[in-house]
Amino acid sequence: MDRISDALVLVLDEGSTLVQLERSGALARHRDLWRAMAERHGRLILVSHDRGEEAETAAELARSLDAECVCDDLGTFAHEHQDRAASAVVELLKGCETAVVQAVGLMAAPTALAVSSALQHAGTKAALLAEGADLWSRQSICEFGPTSRAALEAAYREQLACTAAHVVLAGCGPVADDLVWRFNLPAERVRVVPMPVLPDMRCVPAEKREKDLILAFGPVTKRSRLNLAVEAVAQLRKTDCPTARLRVLLDGPESDALRAQAEELEVPLELVPHPTAEEANEALEHCTLMVYTATSETNPPAVFEALAVGTPLVLAVDPLCAMSIVHGVSGLRMPPEAEALARGIGGLLMDAPWRDALGNAGRERAFRDHSCEAVAEAMATAQEAALEIAGRQNLPIDPGLILASGGLSDLGPQEAATAWSRAIAEHLSRVGDDRAAHLAAIAEAIGALPDTQPQTSAA
Repeated sequence: MDRISDALVLVLDEGSTLVQLERSGALARHRDLWRAMAERHGRLILVSHDRGEEAETAAELARSLDAECVCDDLGTFAHEHQDRAASAVVELLKGCETAVVQAVGLMAAPTALAVSSALQHAGTKAALLAEGADLWSRQSICEFGPTSRAALEAAYREQLACTAAHVVLAGCGPVADDLVWRFNLPAERVRVVPMPVLPDMRCVPAEKREKDLILAFGPVTKRSRLNLAVEAVAQLRKTDCPTARLRVLLDGPESDALRAQAEELEVPLELVPHPTAEEANEALEHCTLMVYTATSETNPPAVFEALAVGTPLVLAVDPLCAMSIVHGVSGLRMPPEAEALARGIGGLLMDAPWRDALGNAGRERAFRDHSCEAVAEAMATAQEAALEIAGRQNLPIDPGLILASGGLSDLGPQEAATAWSRAIAEHLSRVGDDRAAHLAAIAEAIGALPDTQPQTSAA
């Protein structure tokens, strides 16, 4: 097996630290993949935002993966850890000629960009990749609105990742097409790498599952549309299945409203506020079937985890959600209406052989397309391509990249000035009492810019 680089650096975002991934069970889905990828590189380094005492736990988790860990052991702001993490990785990789820096999710773009830039300036040939399993901006728009801070921050990070990375890893074809269209990316810079499924999960047949137990996943938010699941179960209890009951894993801001709805409709509802990975796996293995109602998700992890154990699926989602689920073959794709959901769920509840057929077909597809081996091979090819692209670039990655590199040249003077002023204002909001000093230094640097165009290296 040929070595791709001297080191693989995996960068996590603030909301998905190593400890949080372990608690949610997501780390189990990545563990074998990261180990398989590490075999293609000299070393594995994990950059995470675990703080304080959790930094020690994160270091232990990294050691279990034969990896080194760079955490926020000082418990500071995210942007401060970002700068220190870049310096720490450079120190760890002294003497390395090549490195692959990979943002695990587009939201990790700022830290991954800082790390790859620091490595390049230290003389290491560093390729930057960004994983785009899904688009958080789309979900934030649905949840908080198009002008919300969450949506704007997600859009900024996605733009940063896709304009700076040598290669973007899309979770499926529709996401790849979306990224190419949004950011005008050349085809060679976008590769489809499927989401991995949990390894070695046992397939549980219908006869060994709890009767009439319908499972759904939170968090309980507006975007999850779990009210549809409650309404569907209410209809089932009045017609085909009077003993149907609903279990929801992971609460959220709409939990009280969901409980009130269930009580009003006389639906037995069990809400598990903070399920562990073991509780989630046990629920998937014991439920009769799973219903998934969230919108604006293309690659929902819960769906793939259900596939891994042969859990029958009923999807009431957008057309692009979980495209690997083929209606009537590996699951049911229903319109987002309570009556349609009730019909689909009711048909499955009364037909155990059909549930087994759908569950087995879904599991077969999951392990064919989303196995650790298949994902690792696709990712290795993408990493090799990123290093080749990085070798062709004349200039190192700019750690100060804030706006789309190709877009500024198309703006007029006033529009460009507005764009840069917003970027500077965002920077000043992060520097606390040093705001005046930073603003003066920026103004001085702008005043010292030459009138002539900078020289560019020949290709």
